[in-house]
Amino acid sequence: MIKNSNIAKREIDSLHQEFKTYGKNAREWIQKCKMLLPKIQKQEVWKKKGFTSIYEYARVLAGMSTHAVDDALWVMKKLEARPHLKKVAKKKGLNAVRPVLTIATEKDEKEWAKKAQKMSQNTLKMYVKNCREKGLVHEEKQSEECSRVNPGQKNQKKTKTSIYMKLDVQTIERLKKIKGEKDWDELLNMMIDVMEGEGGAGARERAEAMRSARAIGTARSKDVPAPVNTGKRYIPAKIKRHVIKKTGGCCAYPGCTKPYDILHHTKRFAIDSTHDSDTLKPLCKGHERIAHEGLIENEESSSGDAEKWSIKMQADVLNPKYQVDEVVGQYYMPM
Repeated sequence: MIKNSNIAKREIDSLHQEFKTYGKNAREWIQKCKMLLPKIQKQEVWKKKGFTSIYEYARVLAGMSTHAVDDALWVMKKLEARPHLKKVAKKKGLNAVRPVLTIATEKDEKEWAKKAQKMSQNTLKMYVKNCREKGLVHEEKQSEECSRVNPGQKNQKKTKTSIYMKLDVQTIERLKKIKGEKDWDELLNMMIDVMEGEGGAGARERAEAMRSARAIGTARSKDVPAPVNTGKRYIPAKIKRHVIKKTGGCCAYPGCTKPYDILHHTKRFAIDSTHDSDTLKPLCKGHERIAHEGLIENEESSSGDAEKWSIKMQADVLNPKYQVDEVVGQYYMPM
């Protein structure tokens, strides 16, 4: 019985690994097909080979949808004058550079390419969003929907209406904190749902939990656990509970409402081997990776308050933390 069970497990593992390998290879080959589409279109290869359109050509030969073709043509057009980003796209795929396509210029695309090479797509997307919020980058005037290359189809522009509201500064700041990673439409719809009672109970409970967490975080408790200096990466349970409680289990980065994934040492554990509730911050995966790229300002503020954190464009390469992170980063593979 045990022998048969072991054989079945090996067979399952073997099938899984085989399928996973084929899937990975399929993604890689589809990316290569996408990179060729501009030349296919320019030289009308599809017409010369008897197909009615580039869409039929891509669908029959590579299983690509109409949207995938349009999207690939748009991305490749944006990369024409961006050689460094194009090089990253060839290695990691078009999605790897997508978050910076509307903000990278000929002058700074090399720096953006370095970030795209090191970060996962989701982390890069989060970083760009934080940069926009701080006013460090600016979008092109034309929206992505309007500028996309879409041969054979009419461009469809999203209908949006501008409204003007006169609000005091405190209200604006509070709205920005609640907004976090969401866009304004998403925030307002969420608030409307709460007011109309559509799933409102869960949203109200979450909002109340976050308010309670902020209150706990601002009041210094007498029960703050003492720092522990140890050679082990295991974080003592008391310190862990205290740190998580301060943010209600959410990411500590200002404005981020995602659940935390990792307890981050603002003073790197590899340097001082200390677990300290003042320098341990619960972070989502994206902000944890951004921190390890050295791209968070005031990471070690004197008060240990993450509310003083903000995004920055360049890392301090002379900082010992950055050098440690670079070594550790060699073993980190973006997902």
